[in-house]
Amino acid sequence: MRLRSWFFGVLAGSLIAGSVFAGYDANTGGVVTDVLVYTDSNVILFKLANQPASHPACTAGFFALDSAISEQRLSRLYARLLSAKASGEAVNIGYDSVGNCAHGYIRAHRVG
Repeated sequence: MRLRSWFFGVLAGSLIAGSVFAGYDANTGGVVTDVLVYTDSNVILFKLANQPASHPACTAGFFALDSAISEQRLSRLYARLLSAKASGEAVNIGYDSVGNCAHGYIRAHRVG
């Protein structure tokens, strides 16, 4: 009985974890060339020197940090992007290569 409970707990946990990171299926690295912010929303757009030229569902011109992210997390990601742009340091971007766009652009899930 304990084994069955453990198994279902692990199964449920993996399903929940999978849904949290749904869409994060690719990584790319590059130097940040543009960071755009707007006064009318919390969306942050950015571009890499080797920005993907196409995407099956989203406009490929920029990556986007979704404005639904908490303000604290969005601020951390924004600071990371600005730091990388100012220093010319390459970053690694985790993103959705299939769909799940953010504000019409490629949804970025991670800035590393």
